[in-house]
Amino acid sequence: MQPIRITAFFSLVLCLFFQPLASQTPSLRLSKRYGGSSDDRLRSVIQLANGNYICAGNTSSSDGQSTGTHGLSDFLLTCTSNQGDVIWTKTIGGTNDDGQNWSGSSEALSQTNDGGFFFAGTASSNNGDI
Repeated sequence: MQPIRITAFFSLVLCLFFQPLASQTPSLRLSKRYGGSSDDRLRSVIQLANGNYICAGNTSSSDGQSTGTHGLSDFLLTCTSNQGDVIWTKTIGGTNDDGQNWSGSSEALSQTNDGGFFFAGTASSNNGDI
């Protein structure tokens, strides 16, 4: 009998709340999964001025939304509508581990004044689209 293998998904359990986090428990409006079948991790989510969400993390998958990977692990950026539908996905990386050791101190995802966003991260590759 084959052992059951449990893998982590880019488990964006996209929690869109009706009210700001205060002293009350927010209501869960939506829960979705993105990524592939290997080790994928959500690290940051921001909401843009147009209501869409940018989700950033890393992926070791080459299936699901994690297609186009270049090496051991890559950064994964996914844009979703406020309903959780995927608008676009982008993997960024080279042949080494990129984004795998996300500490939160050297990576950044932030909205810009013009309604866009920027992403910066630490990579160990010097090829691919790094």
